[in-house]
Amino acid sequence: MLFRFFLLFPLFSLGLSCYFCWDYLAQWTGELISLQIWGILLFLLFQIPLMFWAFRQHKREKLSAVQANWSYCLGILHLLPLLLYGSWALQRTDYIYLVLLNNGTEKLEHLQLEGCSQNALPNLAAGDKQAVWIPIETDCHLQLYFNWPNQETDSLLLLPYTSRGMGERLDISISPSF
Repeated sequence: MLFRFFLLFPLFSLGLSCYFCWDYLAQWTGELISLQIWGILLFLLFQIPLMFWAFRQHKREKLSAVQANWSYCLGILHLLPLLLYGSWALQRTDYIYLVLLNNGTEKLEHLQLEGCSQNALPNLAAGDKQAVWIPIETDCHLQLYFNWPNQETDSLLLLPYTSRGMGERLDISISPSF
């Protein structure tokens, strides 16, 4: 019975974490590949030795009380990194990761973000890219105001509505014709 628990529970917990985090991980694949590597390393570090230990214990006929208690402790121990990893991932949903790319031939001036936060961004030269982390504190929208040289202010609605827990990654390419 204990053998089945140690064999099935890690696979079950890995399956649940993949099911609930798949959409979240899929949107960050370009920039945060280390997030996926970290998850695989946690699995290898805690699950594989636990399964080998369970196989070894299965070969023995009897388990003493100390060994049984130790096996339950090992079974629960792998939940700690899972909880830490999950809380870190949930914390990331309170941020918008904005990547601005200037595809025009002239530089963008007076970039101003309005809505979730009031940020004045530095000018973007032609072909430059800039990444910004924007915290989501309440329900808000996200709008970008900017100037092309010798022209009036243009605006671009990046996100009509967002709230805490709705963080996402936006890749915005700005060119004179949008």
